[in-house]
Amino acid sequence: MSTEAHPETQVPVDKSYKTIKVSGIPYKTNRDELEDMCSTFGRVLNIKMMGPQASVLFMTHEDADFAIYRLNGRLFKGVYLKAAWAEKLSKEEEKQIKDDAEKKRKEATGQVKKKKEKKTANVPSMSNTN
Repeated sequence: MSTEAHPETQVPVDKSYKTIKVSGIPYKTNRDELEDMCSTFGRVLNIKMMGPQASVLFMTHEDADFAIYRLNGRLFKGVYLKAAWAEKLSKEEEKQIKDDAEKKRKEATGQVKKKKEKKTANVPSMSNTN
């Protein structure tokens, strides 16, 4: 019997990595329900749902690691979830996710500056109505 952990659940050496994948999610689960559950393990920055799977970005590596530990095999709405480290995102993808999360946070707290509408001058019509 091997004592080696499954590769998906092994903690990555790169401690800056904070994204997990959760699979086995019932189709009728909405983003808020998943966020409520995941946020009990740490601060969630973003969730991207893709059918019965989701990528969850946590604020810290330790929160993500704890979430994997607590979510893997957890019974949720009658099904058992699977949780593991997600595939590493590129720097650009990670930056986009963080930017989207920050934008959503600002929108939720009313900190988004509204763009000023450009005023158009009333230009007389050139058509001849004689």
